[in-house]
Amino acid sequence: MINKPIATVEKWNKKYEGLKIGTTAPTDFLQQHSYLLNSLSYQKACDFACGAGANSIFLAKMGFAVDSFDISDIAINKLDKYSKKNKLSIRAKVADLSQMNFVRNKYNVMNITFFMQRDLMPKIKDSLKKDGLIFYKTVVRNQWTPPRFDKHPDFVLQPNELLSMFADWHIINYNENETNSNASLIARKK
Repeated sequence: MINKPIATVEKWNKKYEGLKIGTTAPTDFLQQHSYLLNSLSYQKACDFACGAGANSIFLAKMGFAVDSFDISDIAINKLDKYSKKNKLSIRAKVADLSQMNFVRNKYNVMNITFFMQRDLMPKIKDSLKKDGLIFYKTVVRNQWTPPRFDKHPDFVLQPNELLSMFADWHIINYNENETNSNASLIARKK
């Protein structure tokens, strides 16, 4: 059994309880830059905090063997059933990322959407192979950041903070969208 905060699990389970897996689209960010993945398909990908699994499904349909992790057992069980029914190479696992054992140099591609825990960043970066790609999209603080994030300042980045976390990597794309308070990054590990 994973040691995880009950309130957090309940919150995410409630969100995914009525959701039908396979009905949501992957992030625009991942879709728009999927051409970068063509030379890497049929390799290992990871989707941390995968939620309903739309990005995991997208990566699996591109030919990746995907490890998908989320704290919501409801989301993971639904994703697991969906991937088996549709014969997709997705290994869906319930995981509290703060308690997870990361394996060094395991993945060719990594996707992280709206998850931030700064102390895990070195482990996350180490789990990507040399020349691997990371697709990262999360919340950044600006004048339009929704007030709900004031309660959780650790989950919100400062301007250019995501970029600075990957300063030692080859940055392919970086954007901070002020109107939706998102930062998105694609980087290749050197």
